[in-house]
Amino acid sequence: MWRTIEDLHEDREVTRLGASVFESGIVSPEAMAATLQALKRFQRAVQLYGVDQIRVVATSAMRDARKGQLSGVGKG
Repeated sequence: MWRTIEDLHEDREVTRLGASVFESGIVSPEAMAATLQALKRFQRAVQLYGVDQIRVVATSAMRDARKGQLSGVGKG
């Protein structure tokens, strides 16, 4: 049985998460707060539609940030 993928909602928000990473190697607290606010808004949309799978995409800033800085993000 083939399943098709249907877009129920599409959203994006530029939070400049990587701006400080390219200068200092760390994500600024302001950029992290803005990103977490956007993710919370996206979570509300996910709950509204009752989806069972989502995809979240981040820029290279997440790969370039100093190791360990983001440990624990997304848990709990």
